[in-house]
Amino acid sequence: MGSVKESELKYFYKTLFSDSVACILLGAFGTHLGRFDYWQREYAIGWGNDQWNRRHVVHHWRDALRLLRKDCCNINLGGIFSIPLSGGASVPALTPYDLAAAPPSAAGGGVPGPRDWERKHVWRDDAGTPLGELVIDVDLDDQLEGMYDRRGICGCAGQKRTVCEVCWHVFMDPAQAAMEVLLRHFGVTKYIVYFSGRRGLHWWLLDDWIIMMTNGERARLMESFNTPPNEHSALGRAMYEALAPYATAHPALQARCPPGDYVSLMRELYPKMDVPVGADASHLHGIPLTLHPETRVLRIPVGSINDPRTCFSYKHDRFDVDRLTKNPNNIVWACALRLLAILLGPNASITPTEWVQKALSEGGHAFSKSEAFK
Repeated sequence: MGSVKESELKYFYKTLFSDSVACILLGAFGTHLGRFDYWQREYAIGWGNDQWNRRHVVHHWRDALRLLRKDCCNINLGGIFSIPLSGGASVPALTPYDLAAAPPSAAGGGVPGPRDWERKHVWRDDAGTPLGELVIDVDLDDQLEGMYDRRGICGCAGQKRTVCEVCWHVFMDPAQAAMEVLLRHFGVTKYIVYFSGRRGLHWWLLDDWIIMMTNGERARLMESFNTPPNEHSALGRAMYEALAPYATAHPALQARCPPGDYVSLMRELYPKMDVPVGADASHLHGIPLTLHPETRVLRIPVGSINDPRTCFSYKHDRFDVDRLTKNPNNIVWACALRLLAILLGPNASITPTEWVQKALSEGGHAFSKSEAFK
């Protein structure tokens, strides 16, 4: 990561990433409204030059925000664990409250104190199987076998890490339609869809039954997602109806997908998913509404963009970054409130804005509990 990128990323997190937005992304989203404690979530901090500090522990979203504002370039979320960081497998699991009163470590072992907790970044061997959201990554990468074939579609075909408006709409629009059919079929009711910041989309599946899945169950579900359904099944017929209208989006695509040819339609337009990413709960994922470390483009929710090239980016001088991030009606704040509304659900007794006001006024471990994941 070059110095120019680093300076831009640091400026974003130190100057433009507000407490209110951090409260939602690092607090509400990071802990699922307190369904588990902060110490159960892996936070990975990027320090520049592609250096990562994985498995970092925080006790509150303000801790993560302080790390971001201390010359950090990036922050990702990892899995959710049942046992926190410690000095060794023989040390009992402790809550942040236990650690606050714990004595410093004795020579040769002992209970870790708060400073040891912050300094050591190694998970216990018995930390358990990670849990967490299932993230489906659909990418326009055409460098790998079995991915999208952009030849004859646009001028950026074959160019690594490049995407344009033409190929984006030809392939990502049907991917969204197909994913709606899949998620409805499999009973997924709570999810968000975000631009990855480079050339694809990320579906974050947030239902409780998905969060609690083992990696083996995730792998099986991802294989089900990634395999086009039988054309004679109810799901296959629904998928064909969803994708067929997009086969005429481009002459080259129309030639590859003759009317009624189910196999060709699925080969060209069925979502190309990165199965290992979704199958591993400990995989690191860029947090929505943060910047992609390579492109410096904002990971913004679908529905806010038509062309990924026009996403908020420091590379686009025509955008007023202060207006997009500091203005009371800025796009980052508006998108963060939308995300919080999804987490709260339609029957919440508190509005997203009220939730943020309460979280900002209540210090310590407000909204934090871990019983559901112990």
